[in-house]
Amino acid sequence: DLETRQLTRTIDAGPLEAWSLALSSNDAMVVTGTHYGAVNVWGVETRDKMQALKSAQTKDQLTMCVDISPDAANYRVAAGTNAGTVT
Repeated sequence: DLETRQLTRTIDAGPLEAWSLALSSNDAMVVTGTHYGAVNVWGVETRDKMQALKSAQTKDQLTMCVDISPDAANYRVAAGTNAGTVT
């Protein structure tokens, strides 16, 4: 909470599972990039992993940045890796 400067929620993604992150425009999802090239989608309220997005093109690459489209109903995710791969 930026107004109170208090931590309101945490998601335990596990080791090497959250090197980059983006929050959806409706604050319902967090997208994280992993050390192994995957992108995980988390529910903010449930703190559960909703989806794991994996690609053969990014296997074993560090996901350095992720972003999520502002249309949360039909969200799209983009990610970039240390090898220069964009998915």
